[in-house]
Amino acid sequence: MKLIVQKFILSSFLLLLIPSLCFALLPYDTIWEVRTTGNDNNGGGYDNGGAGTDYSQQDAAQEDWCAAGCNQTNDLASTSASSWLTLTSAAGGFTAVMVDNLIHITAGTNFTAGHYEVTAYTNANTVTLDRACGSVGDASAGTGYLGGALATPQAAADGMVERSNYVFIKAGTYTSAAAQILDEKQRYVNWIGYNATRGDNPHGTDRPFFNGEGARNYGIIADGNGSTGGSWYNFRIDNCVDDCVNNIKSGNFYNFKVSNCGDYGFDGATSGNLHAYFVEVATSTDDALDSTGGSGSGFQTYWSYIHDSSAYGLNVNGDSDFIYSVVESNAGDGVEDSFRIINSIAYNNTGGTSQGFDEIGSTNLCIGSIAHDNGQYGFRGETAVFKPLFNYNIYEGNGTAGTNGLTAGDNDSTSDPLFNQPGSGDFTITAGSPALDASFPYWEWVGLTGDYKQNIGIDQDDLTVGGGGGGSAGHVVVF
Repeated sequence: MKLIVQKFILSSFLLLLIPSLCFALLPYDTIWEVRTTGNDNNGGGYDNGGAGTDYSQQDAAQEDWCAAGCNQTNDLASTSASSWLTLTSAAGGFTAVMVDNLIHITAGTNFTAGHYEVTAYTNANTVTLDRACGSVGDASAGTGYLGGALATPQAAADGMVERSNYVFIKAGTYTSAAAQILDEKQRYVNWIGYNATRGDNPHGTDRPFFNGEGARNYGIIADGNGSTGGSWYNFRIDNCVDDCVNNIKSGNFYNFKVSNCGDYGFDGATSGNLHAYFVEVATSTDDALDSTGGSGSGFQTYWSYIHDSSAYGLNVNGDSDFIYSVVESNAGDGVEDSFRIINSIAYNNTGGTSQGFDEIGSTNLCIGSIAHDNGQYGFRGETAVFKPLFNYNIYEGNGTAGTNGLTAGDNDSTSDPLFNQPGSGDFTITAGSPALDASFPYWEWVGLTGDYKQNIGIDQDDLTVGGGGGGSAGHVVVF
């Protein structure tokens, strides 16, 4: 589906991602490259800000050493006398501009297979590595590949030594076994999808596509036991047997679409706050966004579209936000137990006991939102909410009543919001809508001057009445 929403600029997020720091050991800021045309034997990475030539952004290795079919013979060697830091090849092949590239040592006598950074160049036959490539006896008959992209995200995860790495994944279809990121060991990792050029922030089908093909259990298995998770940008995940994103804790997801998930769309770990920005979750067999594993677990959801799940749209146990987002056509509640609901829409959540927004507590904030055509109540509270915290909302057409357990706000409306084509994902409003210019006047309350009128819900600028409803031009974002 297409969801018409206000224009949001993503490029600034990614432009700030790459620091130019350098550390001993395989660096914290190592940049990895993954593309369907790469090879998991390749070096696959480069030290950001390095002095050499980045050979990771090409399909094939720049230089290789193996028994057959390589440029050089499999004669990589390293000695205990050099603490296995000096790597040599009698056949040669090293160049000065290879410094700061990763070499993947894949096999050999007494070698420790892994990815190593070339930190210094001596001559065509000798380089220095960031750490020991062996541990017992002299190493010999080694095979290795320097430069070239990897073929699967998992190869990058397996190759990391330190956290806070960056993994760029080029657009393409990663199927079955390749369609997974297993991030159980590393934290603070940034996984960044791109189309043609790093940082181009693709939308729609231009994003890398992980197709589970009904055979892969998960699309992403995150570090649910870590104190801080990673960040994932610009991906599509489809047709997983189980959760599309599994066991996440304190992770960040930007510009995502997950669909046809065999269980949850996003499944949270036992605690921690998760963040979803510009995310679409479609047709999950259980909750679309679930973070009920522990009492402190929550989900912060911004500018997102959650629809057609077989259970809840958003189901949490902890501190959560649902802001400038739409939850529609789910079989259970649209949003369960979210602490702050701001300028959002719950539509056609169809279960006989389904609420648009459920379990709104006395400390919650619920303003500028619409609950329309839901199975039971539009907004259901646990206790009476203070008037200033529940106001400027619209509730109409819900199965039982617009509200339950709540004190109506002075600026609420019980009229039809007059969406254009909600069945097609178009929640803009038509002329005469009670949502027009009727939302909470945020900026007036904090002392700014000017015309800051905006609509209830997510539509800001399709209509202009009485000088209000201003803003930037509308933009179609295809998740």
